[in-house]
Amino acid sequence: MQLVLALGLYLTATWLADVYIISLSFILTAALVYTPALWFMGGLAVFMQGALPKYTGVVWGYFGYACLIVFIGRMGVLPAWTVYTTPFGFIPELPMDAVDFAAVVNMLILAALAVGLVVAGLNRFTKRDIGAV
Repeated sequence: MQLVLALGLYLTATWLADVYIISLSFILTAALVYTPALWFMGGLAVFMQGALPKYTGVVWGYFGYACLIVFIGRMGVLPAWTVYTTPFGFIPELPMDAVDFAAVVNMLILAALAVGLVVAGLNRFTKRDIGAV
């Protein structure tokens, strides 16, 4: 979805503007950089569904909290540490002058955590005793 979103944004921008505004590579990078954080949120949902199905809705609350904190926190209204209470706080801001290895490591850790949450959630889901409906 991130790829489709980026391509749609680029095609719309180039179609509406008579001048070359922004490159496709920049839009793709800006969209795809959020993928590990989105995977983490999806992994958290899978884990909650497998381990604590009654509390799966908490993930939506956390997602809303994450959106609110990231958008308001980056305006300088909240303390800087609040942004790092969400997975979206670890995403680098673009454009970067050079490759930031800390940002790359953060995204790899988010992706690994997402995989771990999915595996743990699926493992717990298969061990649940679900009766016939």
